Amino acid sequence: MKPINKRVQIMGIDPGLTATGVGFFAYGRIYSHTIRPAGGTLTERIHTICNRLKDYDVGLLVIELPQVYQGGKAKGDPNDLIKLAALVGALSYTIKSVRTILVSPGQWKGQLPKDVHHKRIKKRMQDYVCYGGLSKDSLDALGLCFWGVDNA
Repeated sequence: MKPINKRVQIMGIDPGLTATGVGFFAYGRIYSHTIRPAGGTLTERIHTICNRLKDYDVGLLVIELPQVYQGGKAKGDPNDLIKLAALVGALSYTIKSVRTILVSPGQWKGQLPKDVHHKRIKKRMQDYVCYGGLSKDSLDALGLCFWGVDNA
């Protein structure tokens, strides 16, 4: 479900080239969504994600920055971080916001395991009705929104 208009107080984005989590607070409600672009080139996927979000007018935009993990924590191809950084830059440019904060995973969620962190986000959500489905990506996006409430 989308808000009646596209003016939101806080938007959090957990960027991904195959699944981008989006969460936002608007008019006392929480909305969450996962954008899953269907294949295509890197440019096509970035355009799909940005086009879905370009009409929003945001007070505070919080986007998770890609992070290099050292040692055994690294997963996947390190070159994918460059592609992800391109998405973060495109989102920062595309979405109209009063203020944008780019935050590293360590800054907003620390070193907690994902399941523990998701339980904490769900606990904070208890006082709200959430519109939209919850995926791990949209839960992280809502976590970024809560981080913005606490730290901006």
